[in-house]
Amino acid sequence: MNIYDISKQSGVSIATVSRVLNNSGYVSEKTRAKVLKVIEQNNYSPNAFARGMANSTMSTIGILCSDAGDLYQAQCIHFLEPLLKKKEFAAIVSCTGYDEKNQENDLQLLLERNVDALILIGSHFISENPKKNEYIVKAAQRIPVCLLNGFLDAENVFCVLHDDEEAACKLTDLVLERGSRAPVFLFRHDSGSTQRKRQGFLDACARHGVTGIEKRVGGDFEEIGRALLDLLQEEGAYDALVACDDEIAVAALKSCQKAGISVPDEMQVTGFNASVLSRACSPELTSYDNRLAFMCEAGMNAIMLALHHEDYPLKTTYNGKLVERDSTRK
Repeated sequence: MNIYDISKQSGVSIATVSRVLNNSGYVSEKTRAKVLKVIEQNNYSPNAFARGMANSTMSTIGILCSDAGDLYQAQCIHFLEPLLKKKEFAAIVSCTGYDEKNQENDLQLLLERNVDALILIGSHFISENPKKNEYIVKAAQRIPVCLLNGFLDAENVFCVLHDDEEAACKLTDLVLERGSRAPVFLFRHDSGSTQRKRQGFLDACARHGVTGIEKRVGGDFEEIGRALLDLLQEEGAYDALVACDDEIAVAALKSCQKAGISVPDEMQVTGFNASVLSRACSPELTSYDNRLAFMCEAGMNAIMLALHHEDYPLKTTYNGKLVERDSTRK
């Protein structure tokens, strides 16, 4: 049973059936009753595609993330879905991985499913090579696109960014003001967000007259832990680990314990995101709260206003807050 069968059995046009289904436009009570009777007799439930044909909208938002197992991205999805439901939109989530070609292919698949808008989680969707971003620009010519914590200067692309540079600067200032003189910046993906954090770290180091060191650590949690244990056993006298995210920071705490290094007396450690991990470790982790709930809500507002052809800034930057706990000196 579909909308065409309802039309045939009730003896009215497809447009009339559509108006009844969507409660839009004028339909006489007699005609409405006739259509509803056929619907009831056949236990008809219009699917999303049928409603989309009638309304020129699928009431669906496509969400692209690279890794749903990543705590940051999983939290974004956690905040976005109830916001979408509140606006009576469904979500189609696609996990692309970090390969650029897969990211483009998955975006195209969502476009083929006639989603009304796209939300891209994370700055890793944006390449420094403008040609590699053209598929996003072209998608934005069809539907609104929101980038969470990424920036692309293009029409109909709405970017909501946390000030990662300022945040990393404050974290680095904290450990340096509390006595550290040899900090290390720890990261795994060289994304736009990482670059902003790195710049904040280096700016703070320069202002305090110390040399900032950068170390890339990759892989899963155990691999990060092994890399950090090797780092701690190097001859260099590192005394602060400024991590790009809480997962790296917790791995750093474990590595310090294995190496017999006291935190925070001998080594200060900071994280980023103020996730549940920052409270579930010992000592509890000093981290930066980047207010993911606020970012997701701002992204949703941008999408909804764009869908209603109302104005919204193409770039919104906001601040989080530093949360001091026990992994840094008092």
